[in-house]
Amino acid sequence: MSIASAQTWTVFNTSNSGLPGNSVYDLAIDSSNTLWIATGDGLASYDGVNWTVYNSSNTPIPPAVNNDFYSVYVDWDQNIWVGTDGGYLFRYDQDTTWTDFSAGSFGDILSINQDYDGKIWVGHFYGLKSLDDTLWTNYASQLPDDYVTTVEVDTDNHIWAGTKQGVGVFDNDSTWISYTPSNTPISPNNPWIESIKRGFGDDMWIGSRDGIYRFDKDTTWVKYSSANTPLWDDKVTGVDIDTDSIVWIANDAASMGKFKAGTWSNIFFPSSITFSRDVLVDLNGNKWIGAQDGLARYNP
Repeated sequence: MSIASAQTWTVFNTSNSGLPGNSVYDLAIDSSNTLWIATGDGLASYDGVNWTVYNSSNTPIPPAVNNDFYSVYVDWDQNIWVGTDGGYLFRYDQDTTWTDFSAGSFGDILSINQDYDGKIWVGHFYGLKSLDDTLWTNYASQLPDDYVTTVEVDTDNHIWAGTKQGVGVFDNDSTWISYTPSNTPISPNNPWIESIKRGFGDDMWIGSRDGIYRFDKDTTWVKYSSANTPLWDDKVTGVDIDTDSIVWIANDAASMGKFKAGTWSNIFFPSSITFSRDVLVDLNGNKWIGAQDGLARYNP
């Protein structure tokens, strides 16, 4: 089933809004329902009325970053964490203070998350690191691959790291488990993991370049792709879940996928939006798509 209605979409770009760049990499939402947007031309916040832009001209983030912001995350205390080109990591207190937590051996930072102990986890080009207050720990050698695209924390406080060769899971003590094509249905032809999201139960949703997997964290894997569902594309670049337990996915080039009551459907993007990179459900239930050519809000 496919759904398309121009009336349900609002598109934001550099020509009609305060978005600093049309190439949107990552999205986050804070407790006031302000949207934070990492773009290739700076970080932006949007509260539904006002836009604010943060870049090398008005923050301590160095010019060497070229204003390429690849990841953004809101922690429990409503601090904003950003990861950039070249491996810079900054925390912003939403007031005046920016703190530099960059620690050598970072590649471009692609994902940031926080576990239940308060540690910050950073996925980057060269692996996975955790920050406990000021102490950094490196976990690259335990992963299926050292290119970490996404980091998620499950209900047991286990860390899930998506890589180009599958998923590494750390129990936050000493044990690692790898889920790869050798021991799961993850495709051996394209095991690149793009996104991971914890479900409202104990299941995990794992978006890849060859479909999306639902794993019950025990023995059962279910794969959804264009081969067995109406999904438009097999590349799943983002996953989010709303308060009604409906799963929303950024389905690459043309559409957003919706999984409700066991059934998939497509909501096609406006023609000006292509190649989505992230999907986010805000506190009002709006669905936001970050794409290579702008930002779009879906509100049926």
